[in-house]
Amino acid sequence: MKKQALVMAAMLVLVAAAFAAYKVYDTHTAQLRVVALLKDATERLRATLSAQARGDSGSAVQAHFTATDSHVSTLRGMKTASLMALADAADDALVTSREIMRRQVAIDQARKRLTTSFDTLVRHIKSDRGRNDWTREAVQMKGAVDKDLRDYRMAVESYSTLLESFPASQAKVAAYIEPTLLIDEKLLGNARQRALDAYADTDQTIKRVSTLQAYRVGAGRMR
Repeated sequence: MKKQALVMAAMLVLVAAAFAAYKVYDTHTAQLRVVALLKDATERLRATLSAQARGDSGSAVQAHFTATDSHVSTLRGMKTASLMALADAADDALVTSREIMRRQVAIDQARKRLTTSFDTLVRHIKSDRGRNDWTREAVQMKGAVDKDLRDYRMAVESYSTLLESFPASQAKVAAYIEPTLLIDEKLLGNARQRALDAYADTDQTIKRVSTLQAYRVGAGRMR
């Protein structure tokens, strides 16, 4: 009986040790997966910021955004109870990265719409102002330009705010990834300033060219 009890006790110890080893392995594997998601998202964000500096945009940024959005879903579908600190920090960094890319896409789309509506307005301003509908059409076109400019401004402002907040998000995960993978604050700051400057230049150009005074054809036209 004593021998059987000892055997049973030894088996229980082995089972407990195996379970503990599995939990350690499972936690370590989950941590590696989370860190891999962070690394990939960081490299994607760096790529989009570098593309912005070169004046590139479009499908590449959209692809990086889609991949990072998938990373957020993957993280939230994982069992991370054993590494909540890392999981929470990673979620913050991944979501912020994704939203920065989302705003990059929004800026690009708004700028394209604005270019189209503004070009249409400029061509109209240069057209025959003697037509009866010229002023009404000009005002409608100016309204479209104003809407597209507003969308552009909102996207840029949101982008600027997210870039400012990213260093704080990145600091939470800095202990888990190599320092060389972290995005330099100078790159973030330059990206933010480029976006703000580009919007300011566009805004000034539109104000200069599309002022309502340009629609006046005669003394009573705009009354």
